[in-house]
Amino acid sequence: MCDSGGGGGYYVPPDEYNGGGGGGSPSNNQVTGDMQLRVAVNSGLTSARNKLTNSQCSENLFQDMQLNDGTPVANVLTLMNKSSTDWLNGLIWKNGSGIHNSSGSVPCDSGIPAWMSPPGSTTDYVCSPFKNLGASMAGVILIHEELHSLGLSESPQDPNARYTAAQITQAVIDHCGT
Repeated sequence: MCDSGGGGGYYVPPDEYNGGGGGGSPSNNQVTGDMQLRVAVNSGLTSARNKLTNSQCSENLFQDMQLNDGTPVANVLTLMNKSSTDWLNGLIWKNGSGIHNSSGSVPCDSGIPAWMSPPGSTTDYVCSPFKNLGASMAGVILIHEELHSLGLSESPQDPNARYTAAQITQAVIDHCGT
């Protein structure tokens, strides 16, 4: 779930993300202050990586999901010369409890499992409800957040977005399984 609007077009991540070769580190889990949440993120990352080994998930999902201007999210990965797994491995996961978003609110207080602000960021925040997800659903949520990191926005935060949070999650489930 993201909480900030954004226009269409490609999001090109900063050079510091694109530097360095390889597929990123196996885990950028920087969750602190809640060991159960950290463990849940590790389980979710393992599940997400497993899901992304299936081309229906790693290719078709990213081709079918479109940025506000109609560009497939897969085009952003192609532009970055990254696979969906490489991209996931490059994201940073942090504890979002008590963290304010760009509009000054604390998204975790709303009961969501994860959030990112704005679309295109490479830092995602997980919230306490994330601990209550099974590993498979946690993987779905992390892939949902990965789509946001590639520039996919959602409504109602972005009135120009093509999808709601529920539609993005359902697309991940449809392509990647639960």
